[in-house]
Amino acid sequence: MLLHELLFENVTGNFEINSSIKESRKIILNVHCTQFKNTCPDCNVHSTRLHSYYVRRVKDLPILGYSIVLTLRVGKFYCKNSKCSRKVFSQRFPVHFPPYKRNTIRLDDKLLKIALLMGGNPGKKLCDTLNIETSSSSLIRMPSTKYILLSCSKTRKNYFLKR
Repeated sequence: MLLHELLFENVTGNFEINSSIKESRKIILNVHCTQFKNTCPDCNVHSTRLHSYYVRRVKDLPILGYSIVLTLRVGKFYCKNSKCSRKVFSQRFPVHFPPYKRNTIRLDDKLLKIALLMGGNPGKKLCDTLNIETSSSSLIRMPSTKYILLSCSKTRKNYFLKR
């Protein structure tokens, strides 16, 4: 199985790995998107008119003991709709990289499970063992963004409900 298939299992042909840099316990993969038609998030009009590029760094799950950092080259496009309030928008990759996030969805899911099962400091120690870079404060904050805690005074149990 190729590295490309491991990283981008749900999407075929949209991403290309340009190069890789191996550091002490980290692999940095330079990735770009091969999709040249994108949709404005406000008005849903397709655009192919390129404005510029910017670089986005996203952490992913470790592979073979190495932490993975994706350096993603993201395109910015002009919106074709003259009535749209957004003149320039960037490419969106909701399957792998949510907007404004620095982790992949897969990594966030694993960190959330660790945070719910172990908490802050023990979870941080487990993440260090698994070579996942995070802090105990980040693990403590994670459940509050995705779950609501309900406490039952009769049974003295806590229940997590998904937001």
